[in-house]
Amino acid sequence: MENKNIIVLGGDGQLGSAFRFADFGYTVNRDSVSIVNYNDVFERLPEFKPDIIINCAAMTDVDYCEEHREEAEAVNYHGVRNLVNLCKENDIKLVHISTDYVFDNKHDMPISETLLFNPINWYGHTKAKAEEYIISNLSNYLIIRTSWLYGHSRVVNGIAEPARNMVNFFINSACDKAVVDQISRLTNVKTVVDITKKLLEMEETGIFNVADGGSTTPFEVAEYISSNHFQVSNWVEPILSRSLHRKAARPKYSVLSTAKLVNHGIIVKSWMDNLKGYLNEYTAASRV
Repeated sequence: MENKNIIVLGGDGQLGSAFRFADFGYTVNRDSVSIVNYNDVFERLPEFKPDIIINCAAMTDVDYCEEHREEAEAVNYHGVRNLVNLCKENDIKLVHISTDYVFDNKHDMPISETLLFNPINWYGHTKAKAEEYIISNLSNYLIIRTSWLYGHSRVVNGIAEPARNMVNFFINSACDKAVVDQISRLTNVKTVVDITKKLLEMEETGIFNVADGGSTTPFEVAEYISSNHFQVSNWVEPILSRSLHRKAARPKYSVLSTAKLVNHGIIVKSWMDNLKGYLNEYTAASRV
């Protein structure tokens, strides 16, 4: 991967910010390049002369996507089509970040990369369509499926602010309830950055599930934070997801199997180990 010119799109989001903080690739925010804008993609991106494009640009608010379907499809599907066509014409490798939400409620065992997707919400639908288009039109691609991402910050109007995610919500709010009937894998954004880098160094292509080790529920995450973070000491009540009356349905079980990573010699740390490190970083930063 030496001397490869890497462009990271979506540089103002929490995952794109993690790539920037890791000094991995040149990050571009949506104000500079909108993947929905044909001219941005086909005129501005080639100016960077990329060998690899890492696409972190996406609309990820699941309930917002459910109510704003055209907007979600424009970003999550049509924008990706633009990138695929650019990469195909210019021999550029595309790394695309996808999600566990491309799957439905019919699973009770870790989900491998080869299982067919069947999303139950609009966000998952747009991400699944994007995957299909990539697979049908490119050979030199990496699709990184991940789940329940969390990280320190994102950039809004040029200003860094805490990223909106499950972990930061539990840390910063007086939350006394958490869902107990959704099971997936909590994933630190650093895991995605580190493993993406390794897969690119290995010149891998295809689909890879990338997530921290072990499955969990939002309730277990909230309890762990409450027990291991001095700023949070609330008792947490387990609740069912239906009690939240959310606009979009969520898979009850969307645990991604990372056996393929293991077979490639890549070992992932447990979600508890990575979350403990994150909480330590958060505590240290709050004391500065």
